[in-house]
Amino acid sequence: MNIRKIKISLIICLVIAGLISGVYYIISERQEKLRTEMNEHFDKVLHGKRVLFDIDFEDVVVDKGTLPTPSSYIWFNDSLSSGYENKESGLHFLGDYYNLISGGFDIKILEKVNNNSYKLTEIKSGDIGYRTDSEFLKEYAGPSIVTSYHDASNYILQKIYHNITESSDTSILASLEHIEPLFSYRNKYYYIKPNNSSKFDYSGESEYLNMLYTNVFYKRTGITYEVCLDFKAVLLDYFIYISVGLITIGILYFLIFYNPEKK
Repeated sequence: MNIRKIKISLIICLVIAGLISGVYYIISERQEKLRTEMNEHFDKVLHGKRVLFDIDFEDVVVDKGTLPTPSSYIWFNDSLSSGYENKESGLHFLGDYYNLISGGFDIKILEKVNNNSYKLTEIKSGDIGYRTDSEFLKEYAGPSIVTSYHDASNYILQKIYHNITESSDTSILASLEHIEPLFSYRNKYYYIKPNNSSKFDYSGESEYLNMLYTNVFYKRTGITYEVCLDFKAVLLDYFIYISVGLITIGILYFLIFYNPEKK
């Protein structure tokens, strides 16, 4: 009798072990499928590229201003001109300075960092100043403010962001007007959330480009979004499947081994 009970106990243990293994396999397969679904969703949005970008350019409205203190800005040392040794020397050459009231360029760049993270960057134009050290400007009026903003936006994409163009192997121009709903997408196991620790605004300072005849100011802000596994949803499925399995095993045990005549 004891041997029979031992056999029954072993059988039950093996059945439970098989149940747990089966549930693990089912959920792992579902998890992989849903992860692939999440990746395909973003690949579709990115049109199979690594970078998606959008440029919005509005009518420029400026007002004559005064030259800011050098400490208010950081200098991007990658210019179309010969460059200066530090940010202060670059600003010292500015003559006419204009505060941007509205308009200019607004660049949004969505980058696929890897299958787990995506970075959204926004670059907005700021003020503009004409350089007094330019030989050209001593005789001519120089490029218009609008032209300078256009040149700066093109330079940002081509030089700072490594030749982002309207259509290439890695980038494509597309509307990012409705980009925010993209990051609210989720399925049963996966969702995407902002990584607050990865927010960047370059210390809140403005940068500027040393163009040939002007210095164009701009500011970059952005955040990285990460694909996350919803552990609660996974554990809930484990609980449901294993509970149903154990109840089923209990019912089968009762039907097979219960014998009322032996009472």
